[in-house]
Amino acid sequence: MPRPFLALDVDGPIALMGAPDADEVFEVTVDEIPLLISRRLPERLQRLSAVFQIVWASSWGRRASTQIAPLVGLPAGLPYVPFRSAGRAGVSYKLSGLKRWLKSAPSAIVDDEVGADMWQWAEARPHTLMLPIDPRFGLLDEHVERLLEFARAF
Repeated sequence: MPRPFLALDVDGPIALMGAPDADEVFEVTVDEIPLLISRRLPERLQRLSAVFQIVWASSWGRRASTQIAPLVGLPAGLPYVPFRSAGRAGVSYKLSGLKRWLKSAPSAIVDDEVGADMWQWAEARPHTLMLPIDPRFGLLDEHVERLLEFARAF
């Protein structure tokens, strides 16, 4: 049976919007954008990549695959979900792309911005885990454990 998908956002889960402790992060610049990344993130993502098919679900698009992935211990060339620009008010711009990409496959979505429409879609969809992330702290060990627990069902 194929591994479930992990739709992974960059800003928030990967690139922190704050730093709990400067010793716990490193700073890099990608396309003139400074990013703070947890030093523990590569190990966390390695654990997840062993059980999930990772797909980038970020406005970084192809740049996540080519520029962010190598910084966090993932291989370059992972697929990414293409998104159309922001649409109607109250509609998450990622939702239509996620629907097209994930179809009915078991999937976990890791993002720091989850609108009500995304929650409704995830709750109505079988085999889906919506995992909101606090962008100040990013993807933590507790999130990895929850994701691994989800993946064990498949």
